[in-house]
Amino acid sequence: MKSSADELLEIILEYDRLIRKGNALIAEYYDIEGSPLLACRRGRLPREGEIIGKSFRFNFHGMGCYFVIESMYLDFVYAYGSYQYEGFKRNKLIEFIADERNGYDASIVNDIDNSLQELMQRKAIKLRPTDRNVNYNFSVV
Repeated sequence: MKSSADELLEIILEYDRLIRKGNALIAEYYDIEGSPLLACRRGRLPREGEIIGKSFRFNFHGMGCYFVIESMYLDFVYAYGSYQYEGFKRNKLIEFIADERNGYDASIVNDIDNSLQELMQRKAIKLRPTDRNVNYNFSVV
């Protein structure tokens, strides 16, 4: 049987993979380099859209973006300054797990802080210095 930390790590890796894949889809479809968020703010791509044939929808908001990708629903934020995805916020990860449409056992969030601590001790994730907007807290190692 897997520990709570092992289960959480699998979810974190999936969350991270989906965000990176969504950003790559946007970059390829709209032929942009660099930050999708900055490209949106500069009018190079719409604030919201759908990439037909990829079952992918996005909606930029503030410093973040909401994706529906591979039938998964997630929200994340870009890092202040680089405007790139550099890591995940604890609360956004909790929302991802708790969203029943994603099919996870939401009870895993009951012990999320202990699991995050264990994963940091194992060096599977690391705590990132927070920026002035506290856009992200952790990244996958």
